[in-house]
Amino acid sequence: MKLSISKNINYRFIVINIPNILNILIPILLIPIVITSTGIEEFGRVIFYQGIIGILLLISENGLNTISLSEFDKRNTNQIVFHTIVIKILIAILLLSLIIFFVPSKDNSLFLILYFLVLGQAFNVSYLYIFNKNETIYSLILIIVKLISVSLFLIFFKDNILIYAMFIGFTEILVGLFSLLFSGCLNKIITIKFNFDFFKLLFLRGFNYTKINLLSSGYSITPPIYLKIFLGFEIIGIYGAVEKVYKGFCNLSAPFNLILLGERKFKSLFDFFQQKQVKIFFLLFVFSLIIVGLFAEYFMIYLLPEVNYETYQFSFLFSLLIPVIVFFSRIFVVNFYIKNSLEKMLLPIYLRVFLISIPIIPSLTYFFGLTGCIIGILIIEIFCLFKLQLKFIKIIL
Repeated sequence: MKLSISKNINYRFIVINIPNILNILIPILLIPIVITSTGIEEFGRVIFYQGIIGILLLISENGLNTISLSEFDKRNTNQIVFHTIVIKILIAILLLSLIIFFVPSKDNSLFLILYFLVLGQAFNVSYLYIFNKNETIYSLILIIVKLISVSLFLIFFKDNILIYAMFIGFTEILVGLFSLLFSGCLNKIITIKFNFDFFKLLFLRGFNYTKINLLSSGYSITPPIYLKIFLGFEIIGIYGAVEKVYKGFCNLSAPFNLILLGERKFKSLFDFFQQKQVKIFFLLFVFSLIIVGLFAEYFMIYLLPEVNYETYQFSFLFSLLIPVIVFFSRIFVVNFYIKNSLEKMLLPIYLRVFLISIPIIPSLTYFFGLTGCIIGILIIEIFCLFKLQLKFIKIIL
């Protein structure tokens, strides 16, 4: 029985992470092409608006992917999916109607195309595939859509940054629509009647999660805004290339912790690392980061062909420490706090972390540029991990 559980975890983890590996490899392939063709500043403009849209995405998602998973055992699945999509779309439209007036007119087209990221996530029902343990189908959708999108980009890209934005935005829309189409529930979902009371229940529960999500992720999304204020689009472009690598590695650990969430409770980090698959994943994870670090010079030369890599090599190396800290933080959040129904404890922790990040990251960015920004993020991640661990130890004692 134990062996079959282990095989199930390993298989599901591998399947769900193949698209995440593509999310690392595809930017590594495309970024040099975009920078060489359009310039580092134009690429930085895309990264800047992606940062703003990242914040809007957290708000529009409204914590409903997590809430939906917790509600599936209690209510009709199709009803939950229908109302989740409706809430996300309504929030997305409302946010767009408010924010578009603050976007410079020359960047309206770029912003609107990138905003398809938010609309695509509204239709995306990945949480349904996880609940039904159909990650294989969802991963196939992601892989096929992304490979087709990359092929079309390489064919039609003609020194126009809007084509790159279309690749980003339309890929997300297609993934969302196809995930809904192949979920096997589309015909039933569209026949569901709107229930205002349930709509209100989901919205309010999601709003409570959104506060945690904004506080826990806000400081990692806002750096492009600080870089724009102090340094400009060129440095944002360099940061964007570095970010694609380290955040790609951060995303690798997320599915692993979510899959283990369905297994037994863990009392400590030692207990967690007694799992064979945890040891194997962590060793491969760290080994991969070390390899990337050893070849940092070549990565920087390849990713940023028009930039002096020596100026930003330390920024790249420091950024590779962030995924390791995030890995341990996710262990505490998912497998300790959420597993033990202690989510309410997270809000004051993340509020404190977010408040501390407000002076630290901008200050280090102002005085030390891009390297200061990366170090600021690293400091906040370490502080966050310390607070998560300290609070949990106090609880269990």
